[in-house]
Amino acid sequence: MPELNLVLLGPPGAGKGTQAKRLSDDFGLRYIATGNMLRDAVREGTELGQKAREYMDRGDLVPDEVIRSDPNRTLIPGFLVSAVVEEPGGALPSSVQGYWRRDFEPFLAYHRTSRSPEGFQAWLREWVLDLPDRPAYLQHMGEAALARLRVTDRRPAAEANFAP
Repeated sequence: MPELNLVLLGPPGAGKGTQAKRLSDDFGLRYIATGNMLRDAVREGTELGQKAREYMDRGDLVPDEVIRSDPNRTLIPGFLVSAVVEEPGGALPSSVQGYWRRDFEPFLAYHRTSRSPEGFQAWLREWVLDLPDRPAYLQHMGEAALARLRVTDRRPAAEANFAP
C-alpha cells in the first residue's frame, strides 16, 4: 500500500474516533488523537492539562502554542519530514521520547567533576576526546546503563522525567 496520511475533522461526537480506530485496525495506520492526548493531560494534572482545560471547559479549540508547549506530547507529521537520520542512542544521556530515558548520572557527574579546570579537562577526555565515535561512547556507558535507559513500552505520550 502506498503511503497514506489521513486527517479526520469534525465536531465533537461526529465519529472521528470511531472511524479512526477502524482505519487503524484495518490498515495498520497510526492513530493519533489530539483530543485524547489533551484529555489524558488534564486527567494527569500536567501543566499542559491545566492550560488546555481552560479552553476545553469553554468548548474552545486548544491553540497550537498550548499543545506545542509540551514537547513530550508533540509528534511531527510525516509530511513535514524530508529525511531521518537514525543514530541509536544519539541523544544519550538526554532522553528521546518513546526510545530512551534521561540518564541523570552523567549530568550530575559533570557538575561534580567540572568545578575545577582540571576536573573539566578530565571529564572532557573521558566522555568526549578519548571516545572516537558513538559506538565507543555507548560501550563506555555500559550495557547495564543502556538496558536501564532503553524504553520498551513505546507510547506517543509516555511520561518523561526531566529532573532527578
